[in-house]
Amino acid sequence: MDTLASKLTRTYWPKHQTHKTKYTLEQIKTFNEAQAKLTKIHYSVLSDSRTCDEEAYINYWLHEENITILVTGSLTKITTPKQPLTGSSYQAVISHFNAKHPIPEVHAKIEDPKLIKKFPALIKCFRQKAMADGYQNYPARICEKDGTPTNLLKPFLALQLPKPNQGNCPICLIKDFPKYKLPLEPFFLITREYPILNPFVSCIKINPSTVNNSRYFKDTDSFEINYNSTVNTRHQFFNLLHEICHIVTYLELFQKHTNPLAEGKYFTEKDGYHKQLTILKKLDPKIYKAFIEMEKQEAYTQQQELKLYFEKSPKLTIPLTTTMVYSPLRYLAHAIAFLSEIQTLDR
Repeated sequence: MDTLASKLTRTYWPKHQTHKTKYTLEQIKTFNEAQAKLTKIHYSVLSDSRTCDEEAYINYWLHEENITILVTGSLTKITTPKQPLTGSSYQAVISHFNAKHPIPEVHAKIEDPKLIKKFPALIKCFRQKAMADGYQNYPARICEKDGTPTNLLKPFLALQLPKPNQGNCPICLIKDFPKYKLPLEPFFLITREYPILNPFVSCIKINPSTVNNSRYFKDTDSFEINYNSTVNTRHQFFNLLHEICHIVTYLELFQKHTNPLAEGKYFTEKDGYHKQLTILKKLDPKIYKAFIEMEKQEAYTQQQELKLYFEKSPKLTIPLTTTMVYSPLRYLAHAIAFLSEIQTLDR
């Protein structure tokens, strides 16, 4: 009998070989069999309002646990080099940035001229590391991780996108923008369009934060949304709407016995944007157009970062941020998924 445990072993064992982890095939097999048994027990004691059936639950659990051991099994200990920074060593360069920014803030600008000058060396090191691991380039590595088709990179780079215009945000310029009650009103808008969300609203915890993300917690079979409450309420509205749409995507995939983790970030972002744009288009054409313009400006920034990884001598054309250092091309899947989706809607 071909069990989920054996399927996951076949899926992840080649990845362990590629990344040269410390685990053997037998260890991976034993791990998955034990996790499958544990998950069945865990599923049996969940509340009655389950988001998915047992098969989908076990599938998700095993995928998440396999990702965890794949990452931890491929980690190598790095010691901070004592020699001066030369730019020739990946470890040396990233350690230099870590020393300057031990606790990075998302999107925080880096204004230290010395760090800005060293950033091209870091780009080259990421590139060399990716090629040493068997990738054609660093973006190809990110695309594999996020499930983004690599054939979309060139068309994305060729697009003429608007530059961000500080103090002239398309959303903030809208007159008479509705005063939505946050965080509840975005839920009402989405449940009207996607009633699958209705039974599970009580399973969603919402937290004011400084970041925007959503996550499924398998231990409690529940969701959590963090939204940036430090920005104005218009941006909070759009951020909440997008994260709730992600939860709808998860619920739909669970119903189809499809694992969101296996689908990848590109798919879930594209589907999330599809839902968000569908709702905004019906809500108000003015708001819909302003949102598209704002997202295009965000995509421009990601496009300029991507260009750095294809340039022989990378030159910064956008402000350097901590995200670009600690999580390069973090929003590449978002940008390409969004632009792909609006092209689909415009047809």
